[in-house]
Amino acid sequence: MSSPPTSQIVDEAGKAAARAAFDETNEVIAVDSANDLYAYNEEEIQKTLNEKKWKNDVHYFKRTKISAKALLKIVMHAHSAAKGERKTEIMGMLLGKVVGETIIVLDAFELPIQGEEAFVTAGDQANIYMSEYVANSKLARPENPIGWYHSHPGLQVFLSGTDCTTQRLYQQFMDPWLAIVIDPVRTMTSGKVELGAFRTYPPGTSAASASSGWEPVPADLIEEFGVHKDEYYKMETSYFKSASDAALLDLLWDQYWVSALATNALTSNAEYFSDCIHKVARKLEDAEEEMAHSSSSSSARFRAGGAGAGSSMSFLSSAPAAAGPPDSKLALCADESSKFAIEELHALTTQVVKDSLFNIRR
Repeated sequence: MSSPPTSQIVDEAGKAAARAAFDETNEVIAVDSANDLYAYNEEEIQKTLNEKKWKNDVHYFKRTKISAKALLKIVMHAHSAAKGERKTEIMGMLLGKVVGETIIVLDAFELPIQGEEAFVTAGDQANIYMSEYVANSKLARPENPIGWYHSHPGLQVFLSGTDCTTQRLYQQFMDPWLAIVIDPVRTMTSGKVELGAFRTYPPGTSAASASSGWEPVPADLIEEFGVHKDEYYKMETSYFKSASDAALLDLLWDQYWVSALATNALTSNAEYFSDCIHKVARKLEDAEEEMAHSSSSSSARFRAGGAGAGSSMSFLSSAPAAAGPPDSKLALCADESSKFAIEELHALTTQVVKDSLFNIRR
């Protein structure tokens, strides 16, 4: 009996290694199939829905747990529309349940929507498709729609004004409801799924007026979380899998693995990398201007105070405070530069590994 060709052995080994790396990087936890995460207790769920504790506590839902099956479906869907020069947003729905303060996502499915580069919304056709899909899926699993997901290619994960409006409507009529945002470009470049789970505050409520003990998004992160940052909050996210999902996960991974192999993150995301460089350059210029202004202001105060020992000590004690904000901006630039450099190196390393695996020269 002949042994399988070397290329097939390498392919299978590479696929298994990539799958293990994906689970490790995204901290996917293995659980038993009989775990409460999978069990559907109709009585308990109905009790939770009737109590509606989230009506009295806008931060009632604090965590979301996503199955590896749902995660891979979301990643693959988002990745399919993030290839080439024109990267568009996609949208889909989430199926799952609520257990206490946790929203559990067990499955996900695509909606037949082709969004634009900066936004995506569901129309009548998508709503009809969603209703039919849920009705048919009930034959196999009892879970109900629990939220929606969409992508922000290269834009980071946050809720835009349109997203906040959509999520707020869903929470008003279909609560409990979850919004997931994924950035497929940063996912491809970093190797780690860039995903966020969010819920919006009720109309008339914001992060500043919400219950105490919950910190709003800092003002210096407004670019990352959007100008509507006070209208929603981010939930803690984790991933899990079980042996019962193994066959389906293998099938999904085969599709994802082929797609990942065929993608060159350096060329397909060239525009994204270029934007990152320009963004950091602009921030460095702003920080430099503020530091120059701060330095000139400090010098003026020193000259006005004279050259005595007392005035010198006064100047020294006030200098750190004056340099604080520019230094803070410079630190943010350094952090962003490091993150970008790591993504670039990861994409380059991935291409080198592919070349060594599949372009073996004999």
